[in-house]
Amino acid sequence: ANSFGMKKAGGALVSSVEDDSPAAKAGLNPGDDVLKLDGTEIGSSIELASRVAMMKPGAKVDLEVWRDGKPHEIQARVGEAPSDKVAAAEKADLSEAKLGVAVRGLTPQEQQQAAVDGGLVVEQVAGAAARAGIRRGDIIVSVNGQPLRSVDQLKAATKEGDKTLALLVKRDGAQIFVPVNLG
Repeated sequence: ANSFGMKKAGGALVSSVEDDSPAAKAGLNPGDDVLKLDGTEIGSSIELASRVAMMKPGAKVDLEVWRDGKPHEIQARVGEAPSDKVAAAEKADLSEAKLGVAVRGLTPQEQQQAAVDGGLVVEQVAGAAARAGIRRGDIIVSVNGQPLRSVDQLKAATKEGDKTLALLVKRDGAQIFVPVNLG
């Protein structure tokens, strides 16, 4: 925060902007710190990615970014995530899901920000996972002691017949084990 002239740490620091992306078209630059999305404060890159992932492609958003020692207002349009980065349909129906989570893989920037290698970020939560305390924005790092690298790996662990899964979850910079009873 000090190196960017900010009074306190926070927001989502932009480390790179893909050419011809919605972020590039909106004028975001590496080094910008996204402080607010539609008037709501952003605490981390993971939070920003999770909130944007829940929006419809084409939606207009207002961003407050910290650049050159002062806040700037930027309007952007939400783009469509490439299919290889989307693990769950928008507003997935989790009522019949055994575990009750909609997840997606982390971008390399999100992995770096969260200091994890792999993992899946929780986009939506219901059922068994919600009862166990899993929250939207949590990063599931491992399942039953196995590092988690893909959605298919989580699905396979859920189908293996174990009544309880031990999920290692990263939340707010700390890692905790959350046992989820599948029931």
